[in-house]
Amino acid sequence: MRLRILNVALAAMLALAASAQTGVLPRSSAERQGVSSAAVANFVERLMAVVNTDVHHMVVARHGTVIAEMHARPYVAEDVHTMYSASKTVTALAVGIAVDENRLRVDDRVASFFPRRLPTEVSPALAAMTVRELLTMSTGVRPDYNRLRNSNDDWERAYLACVPDAPGQFQYDSMCTYMLAAIVQRVTGQTMIDYLRQRLFAPLGITVVDWELSPTGVNTGGWGLRLQAESEAKIGMLINNRGEWQGKRIVSASWIDEMTRVQINTSTVKSEPNDGNQGYGYQTWHCLPEGVVRADGAFGQYIIMDRERDLVVVINAMSHDGHGMLRTVWTDLLPMLGDAPLAENAREQKRLAKAIAHAEQTEIALPQGKRKGRDFELTLADNALGMKRISITGEGEKLCVEIDGVEYTAGYKRYELTQVAEPLYSITARNRFAGLIAPFKCYSAYAWQGNTLLLDRHWTTMISGQHLALDLDAKRLTVVNTFAPQKPIEIAIEQCEIK
Repeated sequence: MRLRILNVALAAMLALAASAQTGVLPRSSAERQGVSSAAVANFVERLMAVVNTDVHHMVVARHGTVIAEMHARPYVAEDVHTMYSASKTVTALAVGIAVDENRLRVDDRVASFFPRRLPTEVSPALAAMTVRELLTMSTGVRPDYNRLRNSNDDWERAYLACVPDAPGQFQYDSMCTYMLAAIVQRVTGQTMIDYLRQRLFAPLGITVVDWELSPTGVNTGGWGLRLQAESEAKIGMLINNRGEWQGKRIVSASWIDEMTRVQINTSTVKSEPNDGNQGYGYQTWHCLPEGVVRADGAFGQYIIMDRERDLVVVINAMSHDGHGMLRTVWTDLLPMLGDAPLAENAREQKRLAKAIAHAEQTEIALPQGKRKGRDFELTLADNALGMKRISITGEGEKLCVEIDGVEYTAGYKRYELTQVAEPLYSITARNRFAGLIAPFKCYSAYAWQGNTLLLDRHWTTMISGQHLALDLDAKRLTVVNTFAPQKPIEIAIEQCEIK
């Protein structure tokens, strides 16, 4: 039975709600905020040129004002974007607000929050584990994502069953952040997203937000938050302003200071200086330029915060060179920030506008080849992706593609939108997608090369992408997922029925 697509009226209502909170931050020329438009144009051009990278959204804001933004087709400003581990920084804000409200302390013992989920024998290391160690990822628990979140329905119990090594050494582990989210839920009686709606999101004017849930109904904390790029910029501005937003105190300045100072060393003796070994705060990374911190998520999700220069840069991307993207900020943008407004420069502003327009109009690479129609249905051999049947109908500008009962519209030389019930996703944790608001936007395009159909699909609110090549002569389907470096997956076509 085919999955139903969300009806047009409801989709329009959701789009209206999403657009209500974009374009709210003040906008101005770069010159008014002390930086030349030429410098920003250089940054945009260099950012878009980073290899193995598709930039989806970019926002540059100074002194609380947006001076440049870019949303590359088919992405639009109203799209939420999955933040992966950049979600962790927002979890730290939730912990800070709870600390401000005297609901917990960073020296509280983790075991005290979960008396019914503790193992029969509690090791001394587990008994001594503190909230602070979760915040700094220094619990001594060895990261084991497959066992803890991919194979269990009770992540808290599974985590507490681990026997920690001696704590104190940094080990990056998203489950530390998940446990923080579980603690916030314990002490507030609300999921973390509901707790933050009133205390963080509403004051910042953030209404379009969702967050994945674990099998036990806890926000995933270390990943799974989806926000619009402008909302991410607001988070960065709040942190730069030491917890104050438009004259209202959201989180204490002392907590922001603790969040953003180096709490633990992340370097090794032999490592060259890079943006991964400058130290870690409370769920924030320190960067190579002194005083710059960032929220950092897989595949290029960044909120970069420079309090001294009052700069926020948001980048959402699908990238295998995150450090390359960061370097463009350090080399092309930071050195060009001045202390006083500059004279308006129409020529440079025109160049910046052209650079942004070029970036926005340069779609994610389209399949290259010819346009033609050919109706057929394939039956696939057993495979790791679980794909079984693919049918193709239509010709010319659009094809109708049905994959295991889900219909997609694919355009020729352009991406066509389909709203679907579930996306492709790089995380295989149990209960995935719970807590996220459907539908998920998928853009598809096609082209023929000889007797091979090339089909690209991109889920823009999840960053996932997939390239399919249906070789009718070789009776083979080749699949490559864009969200992780991997070898192509080849699947035999058992039956091909030409209609």
